[in-house]
Amino acid sequence: MSVVTMSFPILLILFFKYPEGLLLGMAIAYCLDFYVMSWAFGSPIFDVTAAIRFLLVSCFWVLLPDQRMLAIPIIAILSYIAIIVLTLTTRTKWLAKYS
Repeated sequence: MSVVTMSFPILLILFFKYPEGLLLGMAIAYCLDFYVMSWAFGSPIFDVTAAIRFLLVSCFWVLLPDQRMLAIPIIAILSYIAIIVLTLTTRTKWLAKYS
């Protein structure tokens, strides 16, 4: 939560000075805490998901500007779904191993 809170001033600046960049800023800022979660849970799943999300969002922003308003939210949603699925499967394997 602190990573999101620390990025809030950047998002406010984007909102007031460059509102069309807010989507990109939020898509990147809200995956920064994935790196902290990766360290906390001891799993690279969060690192990989954050890196892929950052790369895809950045590529769509730069290379396909006409599709960015639809593609970036879809990428964010899919990254959250991937985290849920991968975390549940990893947890199931971990529980089976140590139970």
